[in-house]
Amino acid sequence: MLNLTPGGGTVRLRLPKIRVTISLAEKGRAEQQAPHLDTVVLDALEPPPPADVRVELVWRAVFSPPRKMRDARIQVTEEDVP
Repeated sequence: MLNLTPGGGTVRLRLPKIRVTISLAEKGRAEQQAPHLDTVVLDALEPPPPADVRVELVWRAVFSPPRKMRDARIQVTEEDVP
């Protein structure tokens, strides 16, 4: 990418290869989904050293809500994909 940082120039990056799984469990019901990558945010103004760019990935999944959320358990897991 060109001119992404305040000093200009080229920035190269590779998005991580990960698999995200989200599960929702409540009494008598369990559901699991593989969410979709929805948004990629690149922050080049003040990334932590030694990075040139901070990358944030936002994943999205949709579940039917339980009657009482306090009875539900939501778990997000990620694993590297070779």
